Amino acid sequence: MPFSFIYANQSSEQILSRWKRSETKKVLPDERIQTITRYTDPATGLEVTWEATEFAALGAVEWVVRLRNTGSMDTPIIEKLLALDQKISVPAGTVVFSSCPWQCGLSRT
Repeated sequence: MPFSFIYANQSSEQILSRWKRSETKKVLPDERIQTITRYTDPATGLEVTWEATEFAALGAVEWVVRLRNTGSMDTPIIEKLLALDQKISVPAGTVVFSSCPWQCGLSRT
């Protein structure tokens, strides 16, 4: 996954493979493809959703990472959420990154 976070002192890289995973794809107008990948922690109910939209005509991808507590109690601490955590090697001047910084705290819903 191109995102990362720390959850209960464990990296997402360590834990996501043990969580329930589902994925849906659909074709949208204007040559766009939307992929929604959802991970759910079976122990606490934390749901992490990565929604990516590919813009084929523009050679671009846009995505958002959402976290939602579907359990009956507060989640363990979530830290260092990075919506983009990748090493990418590209020629200079060909890539534009845009982000919207925000803070997150999750309680039971």
